Formats: sequence, structure tokens, C-alpha cells
Amino acid sequence: MANDVQIFTSLTGTTWTKPSGALLTRATLIGGGGGGGAGFTAAGNAGGGGGGQGGAWTELKWPASVLGATETVTPGAAGAAGTPSGGAGGAGGATLFSANAYGG
Repeated sequence: MANDVQIFTSLTGTTWTKPSGALLTRATLIGGGGGGGAGFTAAGNAGGGGGGQGGAWTELKWPASVLGATETVTPGAAGAAGTPSGGAGGAGGATLFSANAYGG
């Protein structure tokens, strides 16, 4: 059987469909990255904020038989940008694959 690759990037729930004849399922889950920090704007202390971090990832494998014919996939949202004058950026959201796994 040929590999069946399905990529999901929409932030709303989407559906993974198990390929006919599948024996093994491998999922690489990447969480949303963290938001960048805000720069300082005070007189004599101006500067740019730090960049946000990349999302954490995990890779999991299951026998295809333990999964339903379809499973819900929800990619993690990116973290919010920092608030003005030095605020830290927000954490990114977890990516979900049904009730079986999450990453990020």
C-alpha cells in the first residue's frame, strides 16, 4: 500500500480519514509557536522585543485498527504577541489528534 499523507493547517477542527487497508498510522503533531515579546518604548530605553519560540512537536504511531474511520484534528493556534512596553508573548496552543494525542 502506498503512503497516504494528510496535512492539516486550518485552526478549526478538520477530519482525518483512515485510508482503506491502512495497517499503521503515524502522526507528527506540531503545536502553535509562542508569540514574540513586545519592544520597550520608554524614553532612553527603547528596543525591539524578542522573537517567539517554535511550537513543540511529537511523533506517535498506532495500529490503524485502534482508530475510527475518521478522527478530528485541530492544529494549535499561534501565541499572541506581547503587550506594549516589554510584555511577554503568549504561549502557543496544543495540536490535537482526536482524543488519542496532543503535541505542543
